[in-house]
Amino acid sequence: MPEHSDVRQKWAIYLNRWKGDRSQADYARLLGVTEGQLSKWRTGATGVKVETVIAIARKLGDSPLHVLVEVGYLEPEDVAQFKVARPYALDTFTDTELSAEILRRVQAGAATGALTDPVQLAQDETGHIAPVHHLPRPHLVDLGEVASESITHDPDDTDDKYDA
Repeated sequence: MPEHSDVRQKWAIYLNRWKGDRSQADYARLLGVTEGQLSKWRTGATGVKVETVIAIARKLGDSPLHVLVEVGYLEPEDVAQFKVARPYALDTFTDTELSAEILRRVQAGAATGALTDPVQLAQDETGHIAPVHHLPRPHLVDLGEVASESITHDPDDTDDKYDA
């Protein structure tokens, strides 16, 4: 059985991550608990029962199984045989998890061109260089033709070299 203080701290982290920009009162109402109880949980002052973890995970639309592992009531090897999708939004994944998934896709050859194609750069009239899709359309300039002086743009110029 996990140490109580470890579970309390992990439960606090979990609840704080899911709070988002909700007020304490709105969050407590969503979870079906008092603001006082929520405050105690969010600071790690009190523990939480397994049944409560499961009920709150369901209210948040999360997988109770994943939460029981995250909080420390179960070990990853306890649930390794089960394939349960994580119902999280992208902002709930860590940068490391997102990066690992991108790397996995690139290595597997399953990545789209957005991850594998070279970035096309262009320079705007102020001299800033950015990926083509970040510049307003009329300001695209072929970098091979940019002189060290000022950049001028003829709005009537419809040469194909400016098409992305």
